[in-house]
Amino acid sequence: MGRSDGGRRVLALMLATTLGGSALGMLAAAGLVRVGNWRYDADRRACDVLCWTLGAVVVALPGVGATVLYNESRR
Repeated sequence: MGRSDGGRRVLALMLATTLGGSALGMLAAAGLVRVGNWRYDADRRACDVLCWTLGAVVVALPGVGATVLYNESRR
């Protein structure tokens, strides 16, 4: 009593879209890190709360990308 071949394809597609969304989120996070380093590299104290916010967004982006594309793959 295994999954049908069509069910496996659906799962493979959902996995691929989830990994793709995570990769896109990582690319966006890397870009955000570069922008943050470029903008605030000389004086980190001027950044203050914005740097903490940028850090939280960088951590969250891969998960957000994976979630968004996973949800889109289910439609």
